[in-house]
Amino acid sequence: MYRRSVLMSIALLLALPAAAGAQQYPPNATNLTVSDSTVVPGQKITVTGTGFAPGATVVITFESTPVTLATVAADSGGTFSAVVTIPTNATPGIHTIKATGAGADGGTLVLSAQVTVSGTSGGTLARTGSDNILPLLLVAAGLVLVGGVLIFSVRRRQTPQT
Repeated sequence: MYRRSVLMSIALLLALPAAAGAQQYPPNATNLTVSDSTVVPGQKITVTGTGFAPGATVVITFESTPVTLATVAADSGGTFSAVVTIPTNATPGIHTIKATGAGADGGTLVLSAQVTVSGTSGGTLARTGSDNILPLLLVAAGLVLVGGVLIFSVRRRQTPQT
């Protein structure tokens, strides 16, 4: 009986399916990426997408109010990469970049990625403070005057009186 159980267990193990070969995961992967997720108006970034039909025309738009950034063709693997410029009139806040074209399954594929437009352009720091130097000049003149009075009074005390 014991021998029969061992033989049945071995037969069962041999009957299990073999391991599957390498598979693409996830199947029919679609993805849209941007080279920089925090941008300034006028900045150039690279947009890359996958999952389109080979040779499909892909329209890249910048949204809140749709602005077409580029129209490109997907390669033989259904991917594309394009350098686009963030509109110079983009308002600060979160915006969406979309890529629309024929998908590998034959339908329309719309991919999106978010970018945050910062309030400054050109990569410069925010300017703070004032150009008015009059208050500083008045403080400096007052300190010079106080210093002169102190020096005059100390010298007057040190001079011998006859």
